Amino acid sequence: MFLNPILIVFCLLCFGIGAFLFLSPQLGGGHSSHRLERIRSSSHYRRGRFRNQESTALLGSLPNRLLAVLDFALTRNKRFPEKPIPVEPLDTRTLEAALPGSCRIFWLGHSCLLIQLDGKNIVTDPVLSRRASPLVVAGPKSFYDQGLVSPLKLPEIHIMVISHDHYDHLDIKAIRALDKKTRHYVVPLGLGSHLESWGVLPEKIHECDWEESVCIDGITLTATPSRHFSGRGPFDRFKTLWASFVIEGAGKRLFFGGDSGYDQGFMKIGESYGPFDLTFLECGAYSKYWPNIHMLPEQTVQAHQDLKGRALMPIHWARFNLSIHSWTEPVERLLAKAGQDNVRVVTPMIGQGFDLDGDMPDSAWW
Repeated sequence: MFLNPILIVFCLLCFGIGAFLFLSPQLGGGHSSHRLERIRSSSHYRRGRFRNQESTALLGSLPNRLLAVLDFALTRNKRFPEKPIPVEPLDTRTLEAALPGSCRIFWLGHSCLLIQLDGKNIVTDPVLSRRASPLVVAGPKSFYDQGLVSPLKLPEIHIMVISHDHYDHLDIKAIRALDKKTRHYVVPLGLGSHLESWGVLPEKIHECDWEESVCIDGITLTATPSRHFSGRGPFDRFKTLWASFVIEGAGKRLFFGGDSGYDQGFMKIGESYGPFDLTFLECGAYSKYWPNIHMLPEQTVQAHQDLKGRALMPIHWARFNLSIHSWTEPVERLLAKAGQDNVRVVTPMIGQGFDLDGDMPDSAWW
């Protein structure tokens, strides 16, 4: 008799988890036949999964995974800001005044950028949800109000670029809220399935394999390799591609790195597509437990040099607690290495805009 209530609770729990996994729109959609056919034709897709160019272990052995979980739970080292992060409110009048031939950058937090290039608005990896998680009650919580990326404040989006399908880069709330003002989506292979399942019209979606390009409104975007992985649930890891992007227009060349561990791919991209006027490279969420899928800050500086960049803007930090380092450690370590190597670093406040051909902000606002 004692086991019956336990059995009932266990069955209900299993049913709830199963229902969530099969019915939750957060997890995205499965591949349609035409998308699956294109995926299978990719040279980077073998035996049912996409592959990195170099062998890439994620978390390694089970003991290593358990140590990572324990370390994350027990380490206390200022992983959260002790006071509100300074945020500069977006000025809608300024945003609407984008000029042909110019390049203006706004950092909207984490990996979200508003790039106004040659009068066109390009947005990367927008996140509106309070947590980088499929759950509203659990998962990494934003350090500040995500209303900065409010659909009411953003102008018409000519191109939205998504680097991969992790929750801190591909957000269902942002896609649904911004879709009406978004003309085109440029994404790696397979992500179109998620977007379509959330109501995006298929004709707006441009899927790219590595080294494939698409030209939209005079802006050329080329998907380039990154060293990472994908997946939104327990059964879809490596089912969609991840990528970095070269963005070209008005005589400017930018590099948006998405997420990536360090490898020789940056040097190859630099040789093929560089030099770059500005590189946006991840700086944060690294750990000794997963050294292959996120760069150390010193490696971020090296990647920038490999890319032949003129200036480096660190992204992917100051919004979510995704590892065991303190929240300011990534940028502090990066600046120390950049100072040694004489690398120019751009550090705008969240929401702050700057012109690529003008004075680029470098204050230590944190």
